[in-house]
Amino acid sequence: MASKALERATRKQNRIFVQTGEPYVLKDWYLDILIEEAIREILFEEFTLRRTEEQLKMENERQSKKDTALTTATFIISAPSRKYKEVL
Repeated sequence: MASKALERATRKQNRIFVQTGEPYVLKDWYLDILIEEAIREILFEEFTLRRTEEQLKMENERQSKKDTALTTATFIISAPSRKYKEVL
């Protein structure tokens, strides 16, 4: 994660410098701030991805249970009772 954060921060630092031309943007302390920001972004992305995967898994499980219940209900409704067969 550290190399990814450093890469992001360096790219952002370069973009900011090109846009503003401010020399302080190239200082180490400024890069440190950008690295901290990149780490927070990466952690949030990972959290969001995990949470989304959990939500999708729960939704799939719920849909599976719903499909099973629907199939069972359809079978019960469409299956003729024993009494009915004896009358025929």
